[in-house]
Amino acid sequence: MPAFASKWSSLALSAVFVLPACKSGEANESETSASASNSSGEAGESGESGETGDTGGPSCDPTTPEGLMWCIDAQAYEDHLAFVAEPRAPQSSHWMAIQDYAQSHLEGLGFTVERRNYATGINIVASRAGTDLSDEIVLISAHYDSRGCGDAACTFPPEECNGADDNATGVAAALELARVMSTVSTRRTIMIALWDEEEIGLLGAEAFVAELPTTNENIYLLLNWDSIGFASSEPNSQTIPDGFDLIFPGEVAQVENNEYRADFIVAAGDDNDITVRALETFETLGETTGLSAIALELPDGLAASPLAADLRRSDHAPFWDEFIPAVFITDSTEFRNDHYHCGAGQDAITDLDLSFAVQVTQATIATAADAAEIAG
Repeated sequence: MPAFASKWSSLALSAVFVLPACKSGEANESETSASASNSSGEAGESGESGETGDTGGPSCDPTTPEGLMWCIDAQAYEDHLAFVAEPRAPQSSHWMAIQDYAQSHLEGLGFTVERRNYATGINIVASRAGTDLSDEIVLISAHYDSRGCGDAACTFPPEECNGADDNATGVAAALELARVMSTVSTRRTIMIALWDEEEIGLLGAEAFVAELPTTNENIYLLLNWDSIGFASSEPNSQTIPDGFDLIFPGEVAQVENNEYRADFIVAAGDDNDITVRALETFETLGETTGLSAIALELPDGLAASPLAADLRRSDHAPFWDEFIPAVFITDSTEFRNDHYHCGAGQDAITDLDLSFAVQVTQATIATAADAAEIAG
């Protein structure tokens, strides 16, 4: 996520704030790097109905969105994360390796994969056609480039910053979501995009949106991840942007009553009916996994306004500018993680709560499946 803004904007937003019971455990302890798999035992065959996934929850049931999200394979998520979470500035060797890795994985799942070149970078775009509504696309995305120099001394330059939370967590989620979605037929087309050059101005996503009149791709809904793995149940682990108490006094009071724990995910979207349903699905079905969520709904076209600058800090923003329904999913980065962009230390997997990241991925799988409509 770019660092061009440091505070969330003071604008009139309507919000739904959901804070179920706190997650246990501290996200900054190194053993959390294996928490997703250790808490659930051996992985089951997650792609078939009636089989138990490896999250310790209900059995995988690919006939419904709420059942499909339990088809996730937490170990597969961790494996993808481990591969991606190395320095990968544009044009670097690992940046190129991720392109090969993603293409091989997605093609193996039956997706048609393109490397879409634009002036300065390469987006990875994969699609799997829907049935009777195939001209409508549910797009799920994450940027795959990384950035360093999060402190004045540039202790970790781009060629040394692993970018585990920002945004290897999102790339891993995209690859595992693709696997789960490949096990079902959907009415709408599923598209997975890994954006390039997000960290220097959302360039990959902007190029994709600029080409939509030429490609004639009709985006029904975008779900965009950017940093989804840092969480903590420790008091005072979440900070609140200046002025946020004036916009959301009730919600800030709930965070205060929860002792400022960083144990929730943020989902922000415009007030389009499609987006509102996605936010509701994400919250409601995410809660069944134990996920806490804050959903922010931006009314009256404010999603495309400069007033919302601090909620426009990732690849969903070009879609908002064209009034395309889009949801931004994030852990709030520097408002809880001082290793953001390797500022106070390496952005490492050992800082992350992988059970939390898996829950976010599950909620997004359910939301994508609901939007794409599983074919009977």
